[in-house]
Amino acid sequence: MRVRETKKGPKCGIASENNSGNTIELRNVRYRGEPARLMLVDGAVESAAYRTEGLRNELIFPYLKQLSQAFFFRPDIRETLLIGGGGFAYPKYYISRYRQRRMDVIEIMPQVIEAARKFFYLDEFIEKEGLNPKEVFVNLPASEEEAAGGFERASCRVYPEMPVINGKEETESRLRIFCEDGMNYLLRSDRRYDLIINDAFTGKAASGDLASEDGIRLVKAHLNRNGLYMVNVTTAGRGVFAGNGRALKERVGRHFRVTALIPCDEELSEYERQNYLLAASDFEL
Repeated sequence: MRVRETKKGPKCGIASENNSGNTIELRNVRYRGEPARLMLVDGAVESAAYRTEGLRNELIFPYLKQLSQAFFFRPDIRETLLIGGGGFAYPKYYISRYRQRRMDVIEIMPQVIEAARKFFYLDEFIEKEGLNPKEVFVNLPASEEEAAGGFERASCRVYPEMPVINGKEETESRLRIFCEDGMNYLLRSDRRYDLIINDAFTGKAASGDLASEDGIRLVKAHLNRNGLYMVNVTTAGRGVFAGNGRALKERVGRHFRVTALIPCDEELSEYERQNYLLAASDFEL
């Protein structure tokens, strides 16, 4: 991976496998007095981590902290699926704190996984947790050589022909990482989860497939009977910027009996565009 230092921090340019020219930029900053690192994809902040060793598993973004609401709604959560790994801030937090729980993570961009491993302490975390990398990384790029020359040559294999995943035949590592499209994973897997989190963004663009009627039906098919679906959505709570959240809530509400939009940052006005969490279930929230 070719990295050069800039005034804004280490910066790496990449081209995605479909030649769309996505750019990943890593910036060293200070957040509330603490050294931190940001990952930007196409100019949009994708993930963040503290650089101080004792804080590397702590969360920075308010919406990620609000995901703990899931355990208020469903204290018995054991199996979680996260679609959209980014810098793997939430998987590190989840696995380090909830020792009796598991998480599968889907990240479509191998370049993002590589950046998370090298610059967001993912490899360090896996080693400290005593996890086996061969069980954690399920389908990385085809060869080490493919990724060694820089992000430009990394490609993510997608396996529509792969066997169905049913949990009983697969390893039960507490953390598993799949490099593929979220819809593709759901189509080939019959595993069910207590909690599914949709945080799938590439730059400023959310995953349209997962927000479609077919995508929502597919997500629901992978939830256990008392399961909970949570979606990160950029919207306002009220006013002219609230349309995105209202539209998604209405669409998800056609498939789940109960939905709720949860604000994540009390410092922001509900009229400002920001991160909300949309929670959905067939049972009371």
